[in-house]
Amino acid sequence: MNWVTICQMIYGIPSFLLLWFFFCLPIIYKKKLSNPFYRLLQIDLMVNITCYINTWTSIRFEYFPEGVRYLIILERALPGILTVSKCLVTV
Repeated sequence: MNWVTICQMIYGIPSFLLLWFFFCLPIIYKKKLSNPFYRLLQIDLMVNITCYINTWTSIRFEYFPEGVRYLIILERALPGILTVSKCLVTV
């Protein structure tokens, strides 16, 4: 399972950085990218970014010892957040 997670990180991190780049592009170039289509695109990218972050907290971190420590800290800070996160993955 660790090998699969590492492979997902290899293509996931550049993909995540590209998502942020394309999300920020209409903010930087407001004059050229003022079409409502780009707002819709930004909303779609934000949903994708949120889903990507959610999968790391609800699925992948539990397979690494460092990740389990992070999840324990997160659960202590926000009780019930991992339950909600796991439910959002199935939704």
